[in-house]
Amino acid sequence: MGMSCMRKTIDSIKDMNKSDLHMHTLYSDGKCGVDLLARSAAFKGVDTIAITDHLHGDVFVNGASVEEYFADIDVCSQAYHDLKIIKGVEGTLLDIDGEISISQEDAKNFEIVLVDMAWKTVGITVNPPANEKEFKRNVSLAFKNLSLIESVDIIAHPFNFGRLIPNFVFSWLSCDLLEEIAGYLIAGNKRFEIMEGIWWWFPELSPQDFTREYSRILSVFKRCGVKFSKGSDSHSHQGVGNALYTGVLIEKISKDGSNFSWN
Repeated sequence: MGMSCMRKTIDSIKDMNKSDLHMHTLYSDGKCGVDLLARSAAFKGVDTIAITDHLHGDVFVNGASVEEYFADIDVCSQAYHDLKIIKGVEGTLLDIDGEISISQEDAKNFEIVLVDMAWKTVGITVNPPANEKEFKRNVSLAFKNLSLIESVDIIAHPFNFGRLIPNFVFSWLSCDLLEEIAGYLIAGNKRFEIMEGIWWWFPELSPQDFTREYSRILSVFKRCGVKFSKGSDSHSHQGVGNALYTGVLIEKISKDGSNFSWN
C-alpha cells in the first residue's frame, strides 16, 4: 500500500463529524475485540472508524501478526457494510530527532498512521526539559522532525504533557511557538488530533482552565490553516464515537464568528 493511498484515505472522509479515527482493541491495550467496536459504531451512526492499535516490532501486544489484524478488520468490514473501517496503527515518537516506534517499511502497510509523544519520548518525557527555554527547543524540534516523516498522518493526543513533564505550564506554549509548529504540520501534511479525552492528561486543572488553554492552542492552529482529525482514543465499545468534549472545544474556538473546518 503506497503513501498516496494513505493520504487519500483521510482526505476522502466525507464527514469527519461522523468519524472516529483513534481506538484500541484486544490487539493492544483495549478491552474489546474489533467486532464489538465496529458494532458500537454502527449502532451510533458513525460512518468511519480507524482501528489504531499499538504495534511492537512486527507483532501487536497480544502477539498477533499484522496479517491476522487485517484479516479480523476485513471480516468486520464485510459484516457492517455501511461502516468504513480503516486499518490503522498508533506509534510513539522515541526521541526529538524523529525516530518512531514503527519502521517505515511496516508503516507503509497501514491506511492511517498515528504517532504520539508520550511515555517513551526522549527529550520530552524521558529526560524531560528542565525549563521553558529547553522545552520550547525540544518540542519545536520534535514536531519539525515528526512532520518530515511521510508515513505519519496524525499527531495523536498532542500536547498531552500534564502527566508527563514535571512543572509543565501552558504558558510555555507561546503563540510564536504554536505558529512555528503549525508551519511544520502544514508543510508535512499532518493532522492535529482533537482527542475527546485530552483533558485526562491534566488532573490538576479545572475544566474551565483546561478548556481555555487548549482552545487557545486550537484557535492558533485554526487561524494558521492546520488540518484536524477527530478521535475518541476509546479502549472499549462504550467510548466509540464519543465527542461531547470535542464539541465543547469546537464551539469555543468558533465564538469569533468564523466557521470551523476539519480541513
